[in-house]
Amino acid sequence: MEKRKTIKDVIKFVGKGLYTGGHAEIVLKPNDKRGIVFYVDGKFFPLSEVQFVYNKRGVSLIFENRTLMYAEHLMSALYGSGVDDCIVEVKSEEVPFYDSSAKFFVEKIMEVGIEEKDDPLEFYVIKRPYSKNFGGPRISILPDDKLEINYRFTHEPYKKYSFNFIFDVESYFKEIASAKTFITYEEAKELKEKGYFKGADEKTALIFKDGDVIDKDLVTFENEPARHKILDILGDIYLTGKRFKGKFIFEGTGHKETLEFIPFLEAFSGSGYELNSEEIRKILPHDYPFLLVDRILSVESDRIVGIKNVSYNENFFVGHFPELKIMPGVLIVEALVQTGGIMIYEKFKEKYDLKNKLPIFTGIDNLRFRNMVYPGDTLYMVVNLLRFKGKVCKIKGFVLKEEGIVCEGTFTALISE
Repeated sequence: MEKRKTIKDVIKFVGKGLYTGGHAEIVLKPNDKRGIVFYVDGKFFPLSEVQFVYNKRGVSLIFENRTLMYAEHLMSALYGSGVDDCIVEVKSEEVPFYDSSAKFFVEKIMEVGIEEKDDPLEFYVIKRPYSKNFGGPRISILPDDKLEINYRFTHEPYKKYSFNFIFDVESYFKEIASAKTFITYEEAKELKEKGYFKGADEKTALIFKDGDVIDKDLVTFENEPARHKILDILGDIYLTGKRFKGKFIFEGTGHKETLEFIPFLEAFSGSGYELNSEEIRKILPHDYPFLLVDRILSVESDRIVGIKNVSYNENFFVGHFPELKIMPGVLIVEALVQTGGIMIYEKFKEKYDLKNKLPIFTGIDNLRFRNMVYPGDTLYMVVNLLRFKGKVCKIKGFVLKEEGIVCEGTFTALISE
């Protein structure tokens, strides 16, 4: 069984920021606890509490009032080097961009060394095939016993490039880490004139003009743009803090599509055990018509995925907008928190006597509804445990259907007699 890993010593990365051209610095430190954790302005932020967005042709991480730009190459290097647990101390507004690959990050990590811990490493296996079209670009996932990523371009001037990569650490070093980013001459000229990317020059990226690279001395691989896309994909999916097994097919996608796909990746993968409807009934103090979880797809150490099949004859459709037939928002939230309640019972049933206790939800924060739910929809409820201290539990979750996120929010529960 593979074990979780951290770095052996502190690593400081100092360089120039791509966007501002100014000082960029981050420091990596060993983490004796679990996960990639960011340390910003005296406060720790696990990935579950970090917001990530597509911004200025890269990925920005948001920590309350602070932003860290261009985190994707660092996150890719951590995934590719096999680092599961690490503290990232943020010292500036950008991650150093270096030569636009992950090579420098990987070399420094390998120089310091990787330390194996006692904790077993969990892999999140794709549970079901799924494909999503983003108006042209497409992402597909399939179950597999390894991580395989296939990328192919669908637009010029890169249409001739594709690459299929089967992940392991050594292959990442040889085939992916050194792949540089790329841009067309026209795009680079326009962005420079607008004042973007003050830290860039003609050596920062592979610049294409008339369908070919201008400076061929910069080229490391024949199909380098496709390899760099895979580098970016590994960094983007590692924002989940998870390692995956499955076949991933990306067609003409970029950061924007990958980030939008992450909730689907979360909902359709897992590392834990399942629970059927009868097992759920023994855990939750609910029954029809108020039991709103049909099946649990994966119970894990700090996460759970549940499913609710919304049928036409649900009792709430009788009186709730009978001409429109949409599922009440409060019941969607109830399905989510019932899933969270199952996680609390399963995680702490051996540590605490929960037979005569109930998780009573006492607070909801940042709740957002994004899509309506109709008869025939299948809902996936994904809940992450943020913390459990004393009798108070905090969870964060979202409800997803095939069209996208239905609702999301953060919830607080009190374990009561």
